[in-house]
Amino acid sequence: MNSFVTSLLAVAALAELAGALSPPKARDPIRRIAFLAALLVLIAPIRALYENREDLLSRTADLLDTDLAFDPASADCRLTAGVIFRCAADKWKIAAERVKIVFTEEGGAVRAVRVEIKNCPYAIRAELEKELRAALSPDGGVEIVVLGGR
Repeated sequence: MNSFVTSLLAVAALAELAGALSPPKARDPIRRIAFLAALLVLIAPIRALYENREDLLSRTADLLDTDLAFDPASADCRLTAGVIFRCAADKWKIAAERVKIVFTEEGGAVRAVRVEIKNCPYAIRAELEKELRAALSPDGGVEIVVLGGR
């Protein structure tokens, strides 16, 4: 990053110096050349990403393969609700005002999550319940139910 900023500053300084030392008739072509040089410096990081794309893709795949330990039984209810709202909004475009989430706690741990979605077809509710169970309670320790509401 340091070399990127240094290169950008060097191009800007050279462009300014070339514009100041050039005759008035040559300033427009020099500005165009300076613009192109600055543009090349700006897109240099994109080129570096393209050249290293295989390494970047393999590291991204490794990151996606890691298991994110999310245990709703010990998680904050607000965090769990945020995950549920985001899942409903991102995949099925269900607005947050149509969703009601009720937590049942025992001894400070979440034991059940009930999600009520107004005016939602059964197929979508069933699919959402399946995804939430897989993501939030794969071992079945927390009961997750998605219901329709009015």
